[in-house]
Amino acid sequence: MMNMLKSKMLKSYRVIVFDLDNTLYDENEYLFAAYADIGCYVARKIGGKAFEYETFLIHTFQKEGRYNLFDKFICNFCLTGIITKEELLNILRSNDKTLHVYENLKMLLSDLLLIEQHRVYILTNGNVLQQRNKIANLDIPDLLLNIRVIYADDYIPKPSPFCLNEIIRNEEINTKDIVFIGDSKID
Repeated sequence: MMNMLKSKMLKSYRVIVFDLDNTLYDENEYLFAAYADIGCYVARKIGGKAFEYETFLIHTFQKEGRYNLFDKFICNFCLTGIITKEELLNILRSNDKTLHVYENLKMLLSDLLLIEQHRVYILTNGNVLQQRNKIANLDIPDLLLNIRVIYADDYIPKPSPFCLNEIIRNEEINTKDIVFIGDSKID
């Protein structure tokens, strides 16, 4: 019943903008798959157990967040001069795991896109290459054909209202006609 109420409420807007990570799908699905790939890469390059590398990345991320995660990884396993942070970032940004959009959001997106008066956007912060990769791996390729994607880092990252103001201007709508759905205080 609650999903129906939310769906009805959203349909009153002409433009619906969604954040990507942890709004449309669980970002850990992407990150943990990348950490597994990093573990395999390091094990192939220097030896050791891929699972041990992966576990370190996951546990450190869960305890301390992503800040300096790869620096901590390199330091913990004495990889300075052997593996670079850039190598690890490239693996992170090129992960090709299929990402599963939350089932209730798949249905909602489908409903919203059926009504021609609605425009649906995804507005996401972060490294543009990585965010493009995530979008390409979402398990909604047919729906994505009708969703406009804006990479805030191409302009001015959130919390700047710049991208939302551009949507309002381009769609020729009032602020009462747009809603932004996200998962954080920045959103």
